[in-house]
Amino acid sequence: MIKSKKQMFIVIGVFALVMLLSTVTYAFFNYTRTGVQNTIRVGRISFISRQTETISLTNLFPIDPTNTSDMNDPDKVGTLEIEIVGDTDYQNGIEYLISTVNSSISSNGKRVPISIDVTIEDLGTNSDNYFTARNSKNATIYKRLSGDSVVGDQQILVGYIKPNTTSGTAEGVNGKITIKAYLDENNILISDTYNNGETPTDNLGTPASLGEGKTVFTTAEWNALQSTGASFKVKVEANEGIWVEEPLTSYTQIIRNVDTETTINFANISSSSNGEGLYILPGTESDQYPIYYYRGAVTNNNVIFGDYCWQMVRTTDTGGIKMIYNGEATGNGTTCENTTAESRQLASTSAFNSQSQSVADVGYMKNTRYLYQSTAPTSGVYYGTSIEYGEYDTSNPGTNVYRLVDDGNGSVGTTLDADHHYSCNSVAATGTCTTIRYYYYVSGTTYRYINLIGGEEIEDAIYKMTGNGDAETKARNSSYVLNNTDSTVKTAIESWFRTNLTNEVDNTKRNYVNFLEDTVYCNDRSYQTTGSGAYTNSGWNPNGGSLRNYLYFGSGNRARNNWYSTTNVPTTACPNETDRFSVSSSVAHLNYPVGLLTADEIVMAGASGNSNISNNTYYLYTGNYYWYLSPTYFDGSYAYEFLVTSSGTLSHNYVGGSGGLRPVVSLKLGTEFETGGDGTGTNPYVVKYE
Repeated sequence: MIKSKKQMFIVIGVFALVMLLSTVTYAFFNYTRTGVQNTIRVGRISFISRQTETISLTNLFPIDPTNTSDMNDPDKVGTLEIEIVGDTDYQNGIEYLISTVNSSISSNGKRVPISIDVTIEDLGTNSDNYFTARNSKNATIYKRLSGDSVVGDQQILVGYIKPNTTSGTAEGVNGKITIKAYLDENNILISDTYNNGETPTDNLGTPASLGEGKTVFTTAEWNALQSTGASFKVKVEANEGIWVEEPLTSYTQIIRNVDTETTINFANISSSSNGEGLYILPGTESDQYPIYYYRGAVTNNNVIFGDYCWQMVRTTDTGGIKMIYNGEATGNGTTCENTTAESRQLASTSAFNSQSQSVADVGYMKNTRYLYQSTAPTSGVYYGTSIEYGEYDTSNPGTNVYRLVDDGNGSVGTTLDADHHYSCNSVAATGTCTTIRYYYYVSGTTYRYINLIGGEEIEDAIYKMTGNGDAETKARNSSYVLNNTDSTVKTAIESWFRTNLTNEVDNTKRNYVNFLEDTVYCNDRSYQTTGSGAYTNSGWNPNGGSLRNYLYFGSGNRARNNWYSTTNVPTTACPNETDRFSVSSSVAHLNYPVGLLTADEIVMAGASGNSNISNNTYYLYTGNYYWYLSPTYFDGSYAYEFLVTSSGTLSHNYVGGSGGLRPVVSLKLGTEFETGGDGTGTNPYVVKYE
């Protein structure tokens, strides 16, 4: 977003030498923003600078360049004048080039083009001085030179001057170049107004005619424009025009190489035709910080942070970037070339939770564990659709007990089915009990139930295990504290983080927490309400759920129902507050800003969301098993969590099993990289700590 009155400074320093006949010199336009010097080169220039000025732009909201008042306002337009002193030996003329490579002013993640108007004025002392490239004064000119090798490969011609040689002699060329820098309303569109944080877009529309909206011209097009002798202006398009170069950050590195053409089918694995590169997650394109994610066999997402190797996975909705642990740095701490599964994960493996016989055991932090019971019911006992709790035992006055509610319309019967889940295990329909059974799964002679006590209903037990419940249930249990016990895997990951990325254990080490954002790590224990794995179709639903269906959680239900496609895409949402783990959360608290990836993030990266298809080419494949943060289901006896398998598939294991650990952290927006890296394993990006 661009805010008026926002202070930004562009410092232009011009250095020049007088060229001899074939000499090429370079000057530099030095742009300073927030105390960091950035460089744009100006090449093949012949002039003597008679002054050095500072351009100060204090109102960086777009202005109309045809508005004389705006264009003469020093707070909105910075101006620099350069005097040209010619040499009598310039037979071939002088080109004035402004060149940038991969540069931008970034306003809250948006790339903002700066317009630069160049006015060329003839100051010659004789009539032989003229400007062949412009047959009119005050022309504003932009041109991208596609093949010129003078200064890199991204150049813009701002002027061309040569002396009159028709007489056979070369006269000196004197002139003046006036450069104005400003934000142009034609180059950036804002939703309604130009003020107070409106979000800019990058869409400039279809060029209305030749010369509008273009940055690359054929020779014929360029010559045709020149021959008109008219003043004209070429719009600076997004990612194409004059940009001020910022330091390379994790976020700007992510967004510069995005592929906006390929449509991904998340039902299938990544491939050359189904995504290998960097993409925007559909549905987030218009967000302040769209979600950019890496997919497939990419090799340019390697980062060294805290002396460890990481792979960038995706950006967050606050502009940070999630990275997954990829082993210790190699090559004396300068490369990331770990190839074995063991070298790309922590040295120790772990159970997700040491206990697995309760629905609560899918939690990254656990709640009350209602353990399943498997005792077969007594023959001929009664079952009910609902229960009540009170002083119903006449032999024990003052004691509260359970009994089945008999409304005379079949609410009590001797058949255990999808409607009748409760039982006191009594052969009397009016029997009472201090502990009542709730049956949720039956298969053949296998019976599974949990015990409820103290007036609890099944809704209370579900809430205390998972945090799921309606407003009435939550109000009834308002004093209950969720997420009260760390899981085995959370303990292991946070212990590693504390030892290796903080200075709490060794105060001589750097504390890397300051470079990480407090983003959400989602342990999505929400229930789905649609599909064959929906909560309403399971035995945990007292109002007609099948006693033969498992209880599926959010991502587990999506995978079970072949949900993923080109239109049904992975989600970064986390429905329940109690599943949104972060350091700042009071209800889902992390001790350190570290977690695990979700199943949806693995699908983004290249695993098939709908089938058990192997994929050994996408960057998250290691050839080993390692845990995600996403619960899958509770099958009646054991809780299951997602993990990557040794074949790279999206699979699961019961939480008491063993899996590898690959911690995930998220760099803050604006975190810089040292210069020189390209993200490959042999030349990874290196986080800059100063």
